Amino acid sequence: MLRKKGFTLVEIMIAVVIIGLLLSLAVPAVVKVFGKSTVTRFISDLKVVSNAFEYFSFEKGFYPPEASAGEMPVGMTGYLRDFPWGLTTCIGGQWDWQNDETVSGGIAVQDHDLSEDMLKSIDEEVDDGDLNAGNFTANTTRCTYVLH
Repeated sequence: MLRKKGFTLVEIMIAVVIIGLLLSLAVPAVVKVFGKSTVTRFISDLKVVSNAFEYFSFEKGFYPPEASAGEMPVGMTGYLRDFPWGLTTCIGGQWDWQNDETVSGGIAVQDHDLSEDMLKSIDEEVDDGDLNAGNFTANTTRCTYVLH
C-alpha cells in the first residue's frame, strides 16, 4: 500500500491547539510588561519635565505663565530643549502646563489613555497612592502633578 508523506489533519489541529495554548499564556505577560514599561517611561518623563520647571522657577523666582495643551510655555524652550513637549506623550494625550488660580505649577497630561490601575501605579511611585489627593491626581481624561 502506497502512503503519501505529510501531516494528517489531526496532527495539524494538535499543533494549532498547542500554539494557541502557548500564546494564551504569553500574551498576558507581554501586555503586563508593556504596561509597566509605559508607566516607567512616563514617570521618567515627568521627572525630566518637573526638574526643568523647578530649575526655571529657581532661576527666575516664579513659574512660567500657563500655556495650552501641547504648547511650550513661554521661556521653557531652553529648559526643555530636547524634550518632545508638543508631541503625544507615551501615555497618549498632550502635555499641559497649568499656572492659574486653581493650580500653581502643575504638569498635566490631557486625554491620556491609561487605565485606573496604571494611574494608581504612577501615583504610588510619585505620590501617596490616592488619585484624588496629594500632588498627583487623575481622572479618566486628565492627570496632574503639582510641583509645590
